[in-house]
This record gives sequence, C-alpha cells and structure tokens, in this order.
Amino acid sequence: MVGVGISLLIKRKVKQPGRIHYFKVDGSSSKEERLSLLSHPETDSYDKIEFNTLKPTQGGKEWFAPDTDFEDHSLIGDKKEKRKRLEEAETVFYNYSPGVKTNRDAVVYGFDSWQVEQRVAAMIEAYNLEIDRWKRSGQPKFGPELDAFVKKEDINWSRDLKRDLTRERYTEFTKDKVRHSLYRPFTKKTLYFCPIFNQDIHQFPRIFPTVATEQENRVISMSDVGYRSPVWSVLMTNHIFDLHLNTTVDGHQCFPLYTYDEDGTNRRENITPWALRLFEQHYATDGITPWQIFHYTYALLHASGYRAKYKDNLKKTLPRLPMLGDQATFTRLVTLGEELAELHLHYETAERYKLERIEKKREGADWSWLCPKLRLDNKEKTRIRYNDLLTLAGMPLEALDYRLGNRSAVEWVLNQYKKYPAKDEFVIDLIERVITVSLKTNNLVSQVDDMWEG
Repeated sequence: MVGVGISLLIKRKVKQPGRIHYFKVDGSSSKEERLSLLSHPETDSYDKIEFNTLKPTQGGKEWFAPDTDFEDHSLIGDKKEKRKRLEEAETVFYNYSPGVKTNRDAVVYGFDSWQVEQRVAAMIEAYNLEIDRWKRSGQPKFGPELDAFVKKEDINWSRDLKRDLTRERYTEFTKDKVRHSLYRPFTKKTLYFCPIFNQDIHQFPRIFPTVATEQENRVISMSDVGYRSPVWSVLMTNHIFDLHLNTTVDGHQCFPLYTYDEDGTNRRENITPWALRLFEQHYATDGITPWQIFHYTYALLHASGYRAKYKDNLKKTLPRLPMLGDQATFTRLVTLGEELAELHLHYETAERYKLERIEKKREGADWSWLCPKLRLDNKEKTRIRYNDLLTLAGMPLEALDYRLGNRSAVEWVLNQYKKYPAKDEFVIDLIERVITVSLKTNNLVSQVDDMWEG
C-alpha cells in the first residue's frame, strides 16, 4: 500500500536552519477514520495539531523520531564495510545479499522439476537460435533496433538478456543448475539457477554455490529497507530464496552464516572478528562463537518489542543489533534462536497438527487431491476449504498469529499450493505441519519477548 501524506512548506522571512515537524495517524485506522481528521474540530487546521519534531541522524542524511537509541547499536551489515577486508569490517555480518530476481518466474520456477527442465531447455534452444539469427541479420544494434528484432513468443527479454545476446553468450542446459529454492514462506520450488536466465543472482554463488553447501550453511532473510508490508519479517532458510520471499511487494536481504568460493570450497565465517570481540567484551566472557551470534541475532529479530520500537528505523536502514542483558540472557537467546532455526529449517518434518476431515457426498464426482480453491473458510477461520469435496476443520486461530509479510504462514501455504499437482495428501500433510510450526513459533517468540522486556 502506498502511503499518503499532506505536506506544508513554510518559507521564513529570516534565513535560519529549517525544522521538520510531523503528525502521524494510527496505522491501523480505516480510510474513513483518517479522512475524518481533516474535518474534526481538533485537527481541521494545522495550528491546532500537536506536532512531534524530527531530528537528523549522524551526518544529517536521514531523519528519525528522536525517542529511540537505534544508532547506539551495531549495524548488522553495511555496503561500505563489506568493501573492506573481513578483519577490518565493523559490522556483525561481513557479506549479505538480496534474494534472487529472475524476471522469468513462470519458466525457471516450478513444483515439478521435470516440467521446469523442459521449459528451460526449450527457452535455451530458442535463445541460442536468436543469437544465430541476430548474427545472420547484420547484428541489429542494442536499443530500439534490437527490441524490434527479437522474437518475444518464447522468451521474456530483459535488458541484460539482450546484452548477453549481443555478446554472443551462448548457453546450454546443465543439471547442476537445477536447484531447490524457497520461493515463498514454507514453499519450496525447483529453480533453474543461472546468471543468464536469472536477472539478478547477487551473492548466492558464494552463499549456496553447490547443493552440498545447503547441508551446512543457513541464512537469515529479512524485509529490506523501504518495506511496505504490515509486518517486518524474518525467516531462516538453507536454500537459495526469491527476492520477494515473504511478500510480493517487498524485497528481502539475507545474512549467511558462511560464504564460499564459487566452486563450493574455502568456507569462511561471515560473522566478523570485530563482532566476536564486541560480544566477548560486552558479556565479559571468552569463547563466544559465530554460531552463537548468528542464532542470537535470529532470536532478537523476532522480538515484538524490537520490531515495535524500531519500526520506523527498519524502513530506512538495515537492522542494528542491541546486546541485551548479561551472559545468561545471551545464552538463553542463543538457545531460543537455535530452536526457532531448527523449527523453520525443518518444517517439513514437524509434528502434524491433526485436522478433522469433513467430506461431502460425492454424488458421482470423482475424488481428486487437487485443490485449486484452497483457502480459509470465509465465515469460520478455523476451517480450510481444500476443494469442493473436502473441508479441514479444527485449526486453532492462534496459528494465524504467526505472520510473514502480508499473510500468516498458514495462508502462505494455502495461497501457493493451489496450483500444486497433488496426487496424494501431501498438501494436507504440509498444512498440518505448518500449523504446528506456527504455534511453536508463537510460543518461542513469547519467550524472546520476555527476554526483551526483562
């Protein structure tokens, strides 16, 4: 949703530094309630409004409300710092990356790996033929001439792909580029991971360069700067993930535990030596590990109090990491972070929350596991409409409290698996496991909140 504001610019007669005042409406208020403020006796004129004053951050480049200590904490990552050598960087994580942006989701992503392979192979053949045709046709110049030349029936052409064509960058289908990915929350799909047919792959060739690295590495993904969703989101995965992981309107960054060379060798810690020293000094203890800082970070970023206090800051910049309490607090948050991580990484093996199955009389209709109308019941949110013949009942409403972006985790599964080619009860199995994950996440977040408030 695009924010709307009313700005008043007042020119002073005497030259002096300007000031910025603001009045913010309740984010949960309705359109009608917001519009009514314009005619309300207490707010129908700017001179009746009690404004707050903004002040600049260090350097004067950004403006925030003055009642937070956000800048007192350590930056989780920074572009300038990752240009330095690892030993010199003064951030918690050294390297980080946005999710993969393909510009060709319909071709390179899919539930069925065989179908993805067939679509990609056909696109590669069409692309290579276009290079041949371009060479035979006098090599039309990049720009309007090339735009008019290329055939658009079989390929979604982007600016970069057209440049690859003019560079005669041929390619071929290879099985090692067929990878598992996390497309949306708790929704794995096959991805053809390729720098030519993925618009932007960013740092992922150094984060998950091979399938083997998925067994030991993991990343903390989170809403990027400028997020527009109602909820700032964080989710751990051990797979390549899509740029719009937790909502289609926002981008997402990720912070890995390890990085590698592009052949999968030379594993390196991504938590900086500076961060290790900082944590050891703060908690007055030796032997704090990158693993502990990584999972402390994951726990802390789930804290409701952290997200509420720094909501406006997180729209402007990447998170900063407070160090809470004493060594016992740190140890407890590490443990909670580990439990959240294991729950989210291994959601497919979580215990099933058994739902009641209510079947309609078939009356001659053939049974099908396909679920093109999969959704919550409009009237009873504890029920899930699987298809015209089956309803699932008995879901606890609290499961919907675990939200990522603009949907609950359960609703993400319902939204994404409508098109799943189900041949058995796999989708029901997944729904029941994600309900368990949601309930356990809520419980763990409650414990994190206790540590934040304490």
